[in-house]
Amino acid sequence: METTTRFLPAWAEELRQKYLAGVANTFLIHFNVFDLVPYESDYVSLKDFFHRFFEGKKDIIAFYNVSEGLTFATDEMRRKFFSLPGLRDESYAAGIKPVPKQASVVLWLLERALQAPKASIAVVIDFLETVAPAGQISFLSAEDRQNVITLQRWASNQYLLELSDTIVITIAAKLGDVHESLRSAPQVDLQQVPRPDLGERLAFIRYLVERQGAALAPDMSMERLAGLTAGLNRQNLANLHKLARRESKPLDYELVRDTKKEILQDESAGLLEVVEPKHGLESIGGLSYIKDRLMKIARYMREGNTKRVPMALAFGGPPGTGKTAVAFAFAKESGVNCVILKESREMWVGSSERNQEYVFRLIEAMAPVIVIVDEADQSEGARGSMSDSEVDKRLWAQKIRFMGDAAHRGRIIFIFTSNRLDLIDVAMKRRGRIDQIIPFLYLEDDMRPAIFQAIMRRENIPYDVKEWPPITAATARFSGADIESVVLNADEIADEEDASAVTDRHLLAALDDFIQARNEDMIRYMELLALTDCSTRSMLPESLRDTFDRNEALAELEELRTKLRIEGLV
Repeated sequence: METTTRFLPAWAEELRQKYLAGVANTFLIHFNVFDLVPYESDYVSLKDFFHRFFEGKKDIIAFYNVSEGLTFATDEMRRKFFSLPGLRDESYAAGIKPVPKQASVVLWLLERALQAPKASIAVVIDFLETVAPAGQISFLSAEDRQNVITLQRWASNQYLLELSDTIVITIAAKLGDVHESLRSAPQVDLQQVPRPDLGERLAFIRYLVERQGAALAPDMSMERLAGLTAGLNRQNLANLHKLARRESKPLDYELVRDTKKEILQDESAGLLEVVEPKHGLESIGGLSYIKDRLMKIARYMREGNTKRVPMALAFGGPPGTGKTAVAFAFAKESGVNCVILKESREMWVGSSERNQEYVFRLIEAMAPVIVIVDEADQSEGARGSMSDSEVDKRLWAQKIRFMGDAAHRGRIIFIFTSNRLDLIDVAMKRRGRIDQIIPFLYLEDDMRPAIFQAIMRRENIPYDVKEWPPITAATARFSGADIESVVLNADEIADEEDASAVTDRHLLAALDDFIQARNEDMIRYMELLALTDCSTRSMLPESLRDTFDRNEALAELEELRTKLRIEGLV
């Protein structure tokens, strides 16, 4: 391979340097492998990229996948291959006889070629997971075991590494689908092909507009489109252009939003849901001390002040206290991508871990991004405990490694919402993973009018309330969800009367109709869990900041736990 070459993507340049230095001759390319790759002034498939990259540098460029079998960049290269010592076959060389497709047979042919004297060969094996699939070695077929060992031998063969002019490129979209002995072998160099960043997306969009005539809606600049498509690759962008052209419409916001959501949900096997919050923190009534803190974090993110941005937040407290609503409002306020991460559980051994690992790569590609894990006690609870399955333990370990990666600070923020913070493992809640735990409690008297008003503004409900004290007195220990239910009922009552606005009388009538059904001991238990896990005194309600005693709260919590355990509730 030449010591000088044209501009290459960073991953390809690193591959080239390691090959020239003799560090490795076997490479495993993974993640964004179905994308278009920049080469000179064009964009080509990964297979075409390697064809052009090795052309003129290697005498033979061979490609293999189990569907197409062994193919070559040119007919002349096929003739050269089947003229090598030990491989001479006129029928194969002339293309009269089809080359075998069976992996073990093709690997045997390739090995003979790689070891031929003075051979100058580049081998590209696509869909490696079909040749050397993941799984316990004892459960693999005899042929799969043979393939795994063959590829391991190639990677560790000193002749191939130091003396021959050969290189082996293997390709798999999901690294976890490849047998562990290959992906963890020190002699196999892993190269992740990333999804394009903002600048790379902008360059490709400019290419689509200038070279392929892509039409953008009047309010859709190339820069805006590049920002909106974070997480998508160039092939996705090209498909967006084709879809718009087929429908005879320009690329507009709605098409991009809907298509992006569908693409990422499909690629993540349903584990990611792209969401676009409608309301910011101004739509949240009360909770000013929490909103002020979140506004600061949002500002730090916009300014790129990453050291002040937490790795993750946890919102704890009883149901209906606004945890999820505030999480979405914070995402809106931050102006970054927002996704909901769902639980990864598959019936097949290893598939859950592989799916989750791939999803984490997608999340990295979407950065800056806020990742919301709603009702986290249902998915994160008891991870790492002795009662867990091995799959749960591996998923949990994988997640905390990802969350603890310092390179993600300021780019990826997890927000966990939970009614039962005690069910989230302590290793997850330590600083460096979840940096701040914020309690959400039932609203104090002076906050409740603001909640009523915020809900009515959000729902576009006209109101004319003269006296708040009677309503405040009637809503002690009401959650935000309770208040929303009352507001909607009051609006219905007003509508039935053809009233122009909701008044005091409508709200009081709705309150009279409202029945609270809940266990106060369980509610208090959830409040104490959130309070005792709180990270900073400034995140406590103002009425508790000076008086809160954690030891007293822990003692009360233990008494309640004993009582609720007897009742079978915890």
